[in-house]
Amino acid sequence: MKKILKISICLIIVSSLMLYFIPSKAPGIYLSFIDGQTVNVRSYQGKPLLVTFWSITCSLCLEEIPKLTELYSELNPYGFEIIGIAMSYDPPNRVVELSKKRKIPYSIALDINSDAEMAFGRIRATPTNFLIDTDGKIVQRNIGTLNIKKLRSKIKKLLEILQTFVTQGNTVVVIEHNLDVIKTADWVIDMGPDGGINGGKIIAEGSPEKITEINGSYTGDFLKNIINSKLKKTA
Repeated sequence: MKKILKISICLIIVSSLMLYFIPSKAPGIYLSFIDGQTVNVRSYQGKPLLVTFWSITCSLCLEEIPKLTELYSELNPYGFEIIGIAMSYDPPNRVVELSKKRKIPYSIALDINSDAEMAFGRIRATPTNFLIDTDGKIVQRNIGTLNIKKLRSKIKKLLEILQTFVTQGNTVVVIEHNLDVIKTADWVIDMGPDGGINGGKIIAEGSPEKITEINGSYTGDFLKNIINSKLKKTA
């Protein structure tokens, strides 16, 4: 009886420690994306965000990529974002190679020093997914295969909350990196010219079309291609 009691107590203690390491809000860590950008997770506050930890050797993760790609393509124009974080043991060159081969449209980050794995609660299994709401709160944590139907429903509800603010006449300010979302904004403030200590200055502001006309705006240069491409399709 004493042995059983000791085992029970140990299990309770271990479970408590595991819960302790699971954050309730998105951690304020910087992620290094394979396209060279370095972005703080909390900069996505204001929009629904799915953070998925995956590995190039995880069959479930690879099976999930087409489903996440479809979900991203459907909901990203309304503000939804996905960050795929490759595990620390994945060789960076292999991650880049696979991302290009699979034509993954959402952001892919490397976690060479395991900073993200630790910050999100000592991630060990893949895939592990976190759904983060517009306030930066983690509203769902899932280990293993995602139920895409239920996830889509939750994301749409979060997007509806964001849209409600707009329809009620409120101004919604969102820190955004995705050009497909930026092009739909009423007003854009472009900060730069670079990141970190080399940034923080207002380079341009105005409608997306106005931004494309301002010299020195990297955002404007990239927006110009997207807007011109859209005009060609409608012509």
